[in-house]
Amino acid sequence: MADAEAAQQNAVVRVFGDEHLVGFKDYFERTWVTSAFWRWQSFHTPSGFATTNNPVEQFNRLIKRDYTLRTKHKIGTLVQLLADCCQHQSVTPKVFKELPEPTQQLKARVKDFRRRDLLLDRIPGRSSIEFLLASPNPNEVSVLSRGCSSVYLPELGRSRETATVSAQMGSNYARMEMEGQPDGDWSVDVTAMTCGCKYYFKFSIYIHLLFALQVKSHTGLDGKRTLVNCTVARKRRRTRQATPHISGATSQVPVGRPRTNGHALSMD
Repeated sequence: MADAEAAQQNAVVRVFGDEHLVGFKDYFERTWVTSAFWRWQSFHTPSGFATTNNPVEQFNRLIKRDYTLRTKHKIGTLVQLLADCCQHQSVTPKVFKELPEPTQQLKARVKDFRRRDLLLDRIPGRSSIEFLLASPNPNEVSVLSRGCSSVYLPELGRSRETATVSAQMGSNYARMEMEGQPDGDWSVDVTAMTCGCKYYFKFSIYIHLLFALQVKSHTGLDGKRTLVNCTVARKRRRTRQATPHISGATSQVPVGRPRTNGHALSMD
């Protein structure tokens, strides 16, 4: 082992003793290792995946959120909580998902924004000149995001959106709805499930995509369309029926309002 360690030490000294290699090492460390973007995990991680430095932090997040409740415990209590966590996680089935799943917060946000006209469909109508000139792709939807206004709350010391509680979002995430938006609107592809906003770049799903799927009558991210019931309601289903009389003859009842009906409160 002594000879191996000595050989390794000599190799390190010989390599880093070269002036060219030392200069390259300094350049690589300054430009790539400790660059201005080395902490930007969103650029080093695929869209929709966790952006933590260590995947184990996701498990620590589960422990703090569901078991310790982000409070300090004694050793005995902490060991019991960890044992409960191991027991629960060992029997809980984990479903591997191939597509990102929207949270209830995003669904509520889309519903609230549609009600207040903060998300608009900018696809030109078929009878307009823009439709003939632009010839839009049927799989693309132009979504205009107006953003949500916020009010400052002195008791909290920060601003909060005027949306409903279930649809509220942090200021940093809400800022991504309109930041970098092209002139006019976002271009959302419902076939490739893509959008140009920064929130989609990180989470691979956002309200623009959910809104576009609703515009195209899709049930969700699976690509299936909403089935429409085209049957006529029973109250409107008035067909000509034959009513038997005493003589045995049949007469047809006319459909719609009788011609002999007069005005309301008319005695004629």
